[in-house]
Amino acid sequence: MWMFSLREGIDRPYFVEQLDDWVTHKCWTRSGDQVMFCKLKALTGRSDKPDEIWYGSRDGQAFRCVGKGDYHHGAPDVTERWVVADDARTGTVTLLATATGKNHPLLSDLNIREHIGAEHADPSFNRKGDMVLLTIAREGEGVQVGAIDLHQLPAWSAAG
Repeated sequence: MWMFSLREGIDRPYFVEQLDDWVTHKCWTRSGDQVMFCKLKALTGRSDKPDEIWYGSRDGQAFRCVGKGDYHHGAPDVTERWVVADDARTGTVTLLATATGKNHPLLSDLNIREHIGAEHADPSFNRKGDMVLLTIAREGEGVQVGAIDLHQLPAWSAAG
């Protein structure tokens, strides 16, 4: 992964991938202090390894894995304490606590992805950070937007 400095007009390596890593679905956190990205193993043929979600500092000097599991896309909430992620292989949507690495399943068996490159949930948070928004594409039904009110999840409410 590379970073480009507008101020200096140069690019530089930001995160150096290892053999069998696939770094994807990068985004800045709301604060702009960190980059969140997914480091996938299963899609590279390494199904013996879990996928990972990482946070990296703005300057690329510090990185930490915040969760391991079955992920494809991830999106941080406004507090950077939670990441919502989907697993493109199973149609599962998970809420990940970044402080503990604990996964809290939100939905499963969406059966929305039959092969790599098909539709998937691609979840994210609303601006307030108390709802998860996602897409559901089913044959013959078109694309639907789903919303999960996180106030219904005890783990999220307790951490509030």
